[in-house]
Amino acid sequence: MFNPKLVVGIDVSKSDLDFADFCKTDHKITKEGDTKNEIKKIEKLLKGYDPLTTLIVFEPTGSYSDKLLHSCEKMGFKFSLVSPRASNYYTKALGISTKTDAQAARTLALMGATQSLALYQPSSKENKERKRLMNHLCYLEKEKQALLNKIHAEEQLVKTSKTLLKSLNRRLKQTIKEIGEVEQSLKTIKDADFEAKKKKAKTVVGVGDKVADWVLTFSDGLTNFHTSGSLKKFFGLAPNTHTSGSSVRKNQGISKAGPGKVRGCLYMAALSAIKHNKVCKDLYYRLRERGKCHFKAIVAVMAKLLVQIFAVVKSDIDFDNDYLENKAKAKKAAQEERVDQTKVELAA
Repeated sequence: MFNPKLVVGIDVSKSDLDFADFCKTDHKITKEGDTKNEIKKIEKLLKGYDPLTTLIVFEPTGSYSDKLLHSCEKMGFKFSLVSPRASNYYTKALGISTKTDAQAARTLALMGATQSLALYQPSSKENKERKRLMNHLCYLEKEKQALLNKIHAEEQLVKTSKTLLKSLNRRLKQTIKEIGEVEQSLKTIKDADFEAKKKKAKTVVGVGDKVADWVLTFSDGLTNFHTSGSLKKFFGLAPNTHTSGSSVRKNQGISKAGPGKVRGCLYMAALSAIKHNKVCKDLYYRLRERGKCHFKAIVAVMAKLLVQIFAVVKSDIDFDNDYLENKAKAKKAAQEERVDQTKVELAA
């Protein structure tokens, strides 16, 4: 358990970083300032801290926070990533109504000093490359579908524009070519640890190459997830409910956070799982019998698949489709053995 003496909260923007130091010994902010969001400036700032006693806290803001993340990793600092939603809720809990970059840095520092934040484990360079290519693949697939829709719409007109159709088909052909190149590049990325986890995830009945690839890539191989619940929240499969007293009963469905592509892959996997995965099949039909619609039942199966992937990867044990049956048989056998033992003792 890392117990830092100093917590540095850093608010990241496009060109600047605002930072605030919170000393846990003095229980107050001891230093504030800002610097440029450049590698050299960031490394100069971090050199003023001791990696053994300092915790860095900041929000992941995509490409803008990449320089800070890279520098922390390079210089051996322990750091925590806080979601913008969590920091926003914490700010409101403190009663802060006016938010500035400097105030955000102070809030992050206080949050790191008072809350038990999990330390972030950086993903491998292979996984970072894989994730970027997969994000680009999503973009290309959306562009391909948009072009197909435009071509279809143009072809339905009484008088079509040959010039426009030629242009759209030329772009469609180029997009399809680029999709193939990206998919081929993904196959060339070699990562032994990722492949081992993927092999284990695929033992779950209903999970294939595509689901394993997308789930493990965007979760960084489950490195920063300690519970299956946090994994479900990350991929937007956690239910959004609000209950209060006897009158407020709001069910707003799932949160739909994280990449939608992963949920799309899990949906197709769930369709297979309700036929062949015994636990998922039982869950689906049990919910349907209780009056739940197909969508709600299938979303529950999607979440169950994530739980099963998390379990087999973290435990490094292959999925057993007959686990519950074997467990029930073992329990029954143990009970019969105890009864027989009792009879022997009574007879003696």
